[in-house]
Amino acid sequence: MGAMGQVRRVAVAMGVVAVFSLTALPAWASSSPATHRAAVTTRTKAAGHCHHAHKSCPHSTGSVTGTDGGLTVTFSASETGRTVNFAIAWTETKAYGAVGPEVLSFGDGNSEGFGTPEYCLVTPMAQSGSRQISYTYGSAGSYTAAVTVGANCTPDRLTLTVPVSIS
Repeated sequence: MGAMGQVRRVAVAMGVVAVFSLTALPAWASSSPATHRAAVTTRTKAAGHCHHAHKSCPHSTGSVTGTDGGLTVTFSASETGRTVNFAIAWTETKAYGAVGPEVLSFGDGNSEGFGTPEYCLVTPMAQSGSRQISYTYGSAGSYTAAVTVGANCTPDRLTLTVPVSIS
């Protein structure tokens, strides 16, 4: 058996470790650049009025969607008083590894990092997921929250921002 046959045997015996070999990963040549589409931002006021003295009511929401290569991300925020519920949803058409948010910056100097496993696959597969994060701001003001979502072993990485106004 030639050298290539030996590499294949090692890949089966060692699993993910051999996947990091350059011969096992697809090439991302400049002939197929990532497709970039402008992010679309929407901001809406909550419908109706809230007259319940003991309940907090959502005041407004903001949402943005963007794409990078096969990665599509939607980032939205829904405000209730000084607490904001952030929603991050993603899909990747050809994921060669784990996909998910890397960091969420709240725009007030605080941020939250996320642990996404790092691995690469020989054969890509479609992946999707979502994450909800609730955050309470210390004071009223206007903030710009940002999230970065990436797909391992691909150049697909996207940072989206959404405005947050706390009254």
